[in-house]
Amino acid sequence: MTPVENNVESMDQKFFFLPHHAVMKDDSISPKLRVVFDGTCKPSNGNSLNSILGIGKMLQPDLFMIFVKLRLNEIAFSAHIQQMYRQILIDQEDQIF
Repeated sequence: MTPVENNVESMDQKFFFLPHHAVMKDDSISPKLRVVFDGTCKPSNGNSLNSILGIGKMLQPDLFMIFVKLRLNEIAFSAHIQQMYRQILIDQEDQIF
């Protein structure tokens, strides 16, 4: 992530910035900071990121089918993807998209 200048109106209109803010849980011994993105925030043109993205097909299978497959197979694999989108390196010229 990189900071956005205040004069974004003068920049080329082929970009979209995703607003975000930090949320900290204070009730634990070691408070964790997490970033919350707001895809519904509407800029001056009135189009939020969520409103202009195309709706695709559902990628995850039905929950019932997941349970059936877990019962049928001998081995199951589980993983937790944490901060996946911020760990992908994107070429400098494509970062505005």
